[in-house]
Amino acid sequence: MIPVTMIISYSFEKQVSRIELTEGDTIVMGSDGLFDNVFDHEIVSMMAKFSDVAETAKAIANLARNHSMDSNFDSPYSMEARAKGFDVPLWKKILGLKLTGTSGKLDDITVIVGQVVGSGDTLIS
Repeated sequence: MIPVTMIISYSFEKQVSRIELTEGDTIVMGSDGLFDNVFDHEIVSMMAKFSDVAETAKAIANLARNHSMDSNFDSPYSMEARAKGFDVPLWKKILGLKLTGTSGKLDDITVIVGQVVGSGDTLIS
């Protein structure tokens, strides 16, 4: 096991976690542009399709980009907004209108995918 300390930082708060990693574990890191537009299960699904970390990162970033431009996609961001009470009035719902900016969410998208290797291994990509 390899002990790793993770610092998760948001614009105004910070969370520090310590996790144990083993050889072969895959780590996905990303900006809010990723996590506002892609569900965790979609990330896991993409990871299962690719063995190369660079291809995996590119595929996940493309999925986030596609979701961010899809006005009909019910994103993690839109679900969180509704859970916090942000929604359109009933009369707008009847007309089929959604809360502005709560489908896909245009944003910068950063995705980093890494894989834990043994101390003697070297990966260059």
